[in-house]
Amino acid sequence: MPSLAQAAGNRDDEARLEYLRGPGAESCPGDEALRDGVAAQMGGADPFTAHGCSKRVVVTISRSPRSFEGEFALYDADGALVGRRPMGASTCAGLVQDLATSLSLALRPFLLPTAPAAPPRSPPFALDRPPPVPPTAPPSSTRPDIRIGLGASMGFGLSPAIVSPGFGGFVGVRWAWFFLSLEGRGDLPASTNGPSGAHLRTSLAVGTFAPCLHRRWLLGCGLLTVGALHGAGVNVHPDGQTGPYLAAGLRAGVEAPFSDHFSGQITADGLITALRPRMLVGATEEWVAPVASGSIGIRLVASS
Repeated sequence: MPSLAQAAGNRDDEARLEYLRGPGAESCPGDEALRDGVAAQMGGADPFTAHGCSKRVVVTISRSPRSFEGEFALYDADGALVGRRPMGASTCAGLVQDLATSLSLALRPFLLPTAPAAPPRSPPFALDRPPPVPPTAPPSSTRPDIRIGLGASMGFGLSPAIVSPGFGGFVGVRWAWFFLSLEGRGDLPASTNGPSGAHLRTSLAVGTFAPCLHRRWLLGCGLLTVGALHGAGVNVHPDGQTGPYLAAGLRAGVEAPFSDHFSGQITADGLITALRPRMLVGATEEWVAPVASGSIGIRLVASS
């Protein structure tokens, strides 16, 4: 159905909508959700049109480390800025709804037909707008994000075999750029033949303390890992041994958001081993953990 603006030319009671989503906000609702929200607050009438209007409403949405940020600005028929309002919310859908509510209040005086003989007055948006709506996201210093994650990894230098697959998880808290987590990981049994021909099999269980800096898609961490390596030999004596494991190192990784509360991580760890487990068959040292080791991991992360 053609709009009234198309039939009647430029109109003061309609405006052209420009809706912009910045980096990190690509998955936010589109302009249809905003238009529907504004129309619901204005008696079902959509005040926006794509044709024949010189008044403009510019809405921008972007992603910050802790929340979503948005702003709308109103421009009159001469292109002059009438007023703008920034807003924030913890979810993108909530931000769009808040923008629609506040924008509907600002549009009523903004879209009144211009009266040429009216005396000069302050911009209607500045007079009639309600008090700014505070961001719904809590301050990062008082309520951090709670984060949990699960994933898989491939270890190098953590067993007599070339690689050792493993699984693990973590729980942590995040304040803005800083993230602190406790992790647990268990490597599946990996086997190989030692120098004497003895068949060796090991498995590793560790816990890691990881303070991290996390900015946008990038993260870097320090690592302190403590655990134990259990080794066994097939048809040899002794047939089971357990040794302590202690290592420290660094992690680099990337994290990509899937939605407001879920994301995926890819990480690479490098470790220097302080306590090096070893395996003995009789008095013969068949294997000792190397000084340097590492792993590559992929994890699914959920946040509050």
